[in-house]
Amino acid sequence: MPEPQEPAFKPMTDEERRRRYEELRRRSSLSRIYARHRNPDMYVKWARDDRYDRALHKHLGFEIVHEDPKKPEARRLIDTVVPISDDGFYRTGDVILVQIPRIDYEFYCQMNVEESRRMVNAGKEGFKSDAAKLGIPVFERDKAGHIIHS
Repeated sequence: MPEPQEPAFKPMTDEERRRRYEELRRRSSLSRIYARHRNPDMYVKWARDDRYDRALHKHLGFEIVHEDPKKPEARRLIDTVVPISDDGFYRTGDVILVQIPRIDYEFYCQMNVEESRRMVNAGKEGFKSDAAKLGIPVFERDKAGHIIHS
């Protein structure tokens, strides 16, 4: 008669179970395309894997992320749920992972915010100018909702 074998799992303490559940919650809440550079000075994002989008991102200073697929996962620069391909690139569907220094990425983001604000203000001023030409009175509201005549 064979000897009874040890169970495949060992019982957990309440604290071990709490930590385990915390880790499982963290993992299950990650996006299917989650990716983060382990170097905080670098930023990664997914870009379409076609020659036009690659050319645009290259022009802006992005580089395609490439790593040795034989390197242990814990030693790679990218923390992601997407597996690395045999050729060393991170691809999923029709997108590929690209990277750029964080300071450059933040500059582009700030530039986009400024351009958006400029366009909103230009639209407002254009509306006021067109209304004035037609003799139509315009007004704005303050934060409390009171009318401010211009």
